[in-house]
Amino acid sequence: MVTNAQTISDLTGPFLNASAHGGAGFGGSVDYTRGPSSNGQVSGVGFTLGPSLGVSISASVTNTWIVPLTSSAPPSSRDLSHVPSIKKLRKIILSGALLLCAASIGLRALLELLYFDSPRQADPLSGRTGPYVVKNVVIYITENLSDVLYWLRWSFYFFGALIVISVILDQIWPSRRC
Repeated sequence: MVTNAQTISDLTGPFLNASAHGGAGFGGSVDYTRGPSSNGQVSGVGFTLGPSLGVSISASVTNTWIVPLTSSAPPSSRDLSHVPSIKKLRKIILSGALLLCAASIGLRALLELLYFDSPRQADPLSGRTGPYVVKNVVIYITENLSDVLYWLRWSFYFFGALIVISVILDQIWPSRRC
């Protein structure tokens, strides 16, 4: 993203964001952000390219915290009360990964049930030429549905791994109880 911010502190927000995304196999997104700062209004625009499937438009409000890793001020004078704790961040990441993993499992199961009655032979007229195995039965689905099921399977693996890593890290480095 490119902005007209004069300093890094100008990016702390809150910012309004708008984003549009689209693609089938390959696609991209355009993002726009705008918010106040001590040096005046800050605006920014960003572009992303990569593998994608689908179309989306979103609007959101974000906030950013800046935490200096080094400072000449003594640690007691640094006010970090506005920064979320590590415990909170762990909880957010784990909850989000659990939700997204469950969503990918549910959506994949739903799609497999909906398409279980698909033709058992390739049907070029309807575009169902890709073989797919559901409950030990080979059905033929469209290329687009095959891509969706592929991404759902890998999102399940990704979010499942994130859950496992999060639980392991919590066992290795338990967060301090306040």
